[in-house]
Amino acid sequence: MAYDPSDWELVRSRDNVLVAKHKTDASYLKIFHANKLRHQLAYFLGHSRAKKAAAGSAMLMNAGIKAPAITEIKDGCCIASIVMDAVEGIGVYDYVMWLTQEKKENAESQKKALFSALGELIAKMHQRGIFHGDLRPNNLLLASENGKVTCTLIDNDRTRKAFRKGRESIRNLMQLMMIRNDYISDEIRGYFFEAYGNGLELTPDTIKMFQEGSLAIVQQRLNKLGAQTIVDIEKSDLYDKIYDSTLRSFL
Repeated sequence: MAYDPSDWELVRSRDNVLVAKHKTDASYLKIFHANKLRHQLAYFLGHSRAKKAAAGSAMLMNAGIKAPAITEIKDGCCIASIVMDAVEGIGVYDYVMWLTQEKKENAESQKKALFSALGELIAKMHQRGIFHGDLRPNNLLLASENGKVTCTLIDNDRTRKAFRKGRESIRNLMQLMMIRNDYISDEIRGYFFEAYGNGLELTPDTIKMFQEGSLAIVQQRLNKLGAQTIVDIEKSDLYDKIYDSTLRSFL
């Protein structure tokens, strides 16, 4: 199917991805440009980003987790695209920033409830062996549906089942925690990890290991941005401990 550019409004464009919203239909178009040799090689090896995006969304939906429905796939060596149902909502990062900057009443209690719910959601995903390739906070869209807050995971072209589950768990937790300290406190982060650990039936020591290990990595990255300290810990051997055989086999 050919796309008429006049029907679409550009949302964002990067080096190898373009996203546009249809002007009348409730749908989005995402175009993947294989402008690097490794992308073209991946296509010939059967790793189409368009097909992977469709598979990732389907995987999440089959697990009872909200994701955009892919309605059309167009594949090719140098360019591929998907059309997906529009998902309205606000990203987690934008939402907590808004709560903080606008000094909303009960902002801290709302953050507590939100991050507890997110902990349960990510635990549900990991319990099913599914890992998101880019779990940055704004890739989780919040919306109100029948009086309840829902969360939809977007950008699913790298969502997959993974063999190294401990490693991928830490990656997802670290990605989601990349939020400035003046927006969420250590206490709020603690509610997330408590809910996450309880959802996976982890021991308190293992929950602590996940929390300290992922936040240590986040700390390093935020330091490069000149951010405040998240947790006053040394990385030491925490990251290596996370990959011990007991934890890997449990996950």
